[in-house]
Amino acid sequence: MKKRVLSIINNILLYAILILTLIYLPLINEPLNSIASNLAFFVIFFICKKVFKLSEFEFFLLLVSFYLGFIGNKFAFGLYYKWSYYDKVTHFVSWLFITIIVMIKLDEILPEKYRIEKYLIGFFGGLGIAGFWEIDEYLGKIFFNTAEQGVYNTQGVLLMGSFQDTMLDMIFTSFGAMAAIFIYIIYKKIKNDILWRRNI
Repeated sequence: MKKRVLSIINNILLYAILILTLIYLPLINEPLNSIASNLAFFVIFFICKKVFKLSEFEFFLLLVSFYLGFIGNKFAFGLYYKWSYYDKVTHFVSWLFITIIVMIKLDEILPEKYRIEKYLIGFFGGLGIAGFWEIDEYLGKIFFNTAEQGVYNTQGVLLMGSFQDTMLDMIFTSFGAMAAIFIYIIYKKIKNDILWRRNI
């Protein structure tokens, strides 16, 4: 029952990306490259669920990671523009969730004896994805003159320079990935303790 409810929620969140991108973003005069970027996210999420066989829980974490930035950036209350560190919080939480997904998938592929390797791949894999994200932001600024690097308020006043913004993004991403691995270690320990007690 819970899985079915989560599946319905995930479908609503997934197709809401498509609806908001095609209807809401044009209404607020969002540039074409931003609309194209969101459509790309829709396609990537759809493919990820099928190719990587994400569970409903894993897919939910992935969608929440997207919506943290989308809601804060595109909607009227504009947390991204009102609080310069909102972007950093989204980097921390998003990469916490993404690294948890990576760790779950690694657990399905690699035996338990490769525990340290899993943690290293999970951590640096998360950082690698974040690196591509920052490259995407940089290219967006170069080719489309977007304001994705640096933090601006609603009047377009620079609150945080692009270098500081990028470095803090990566730092908070690192913290999120480390937190995910710590949580995963605790989860595995509790799970193993429960299994051990059942076998006594």
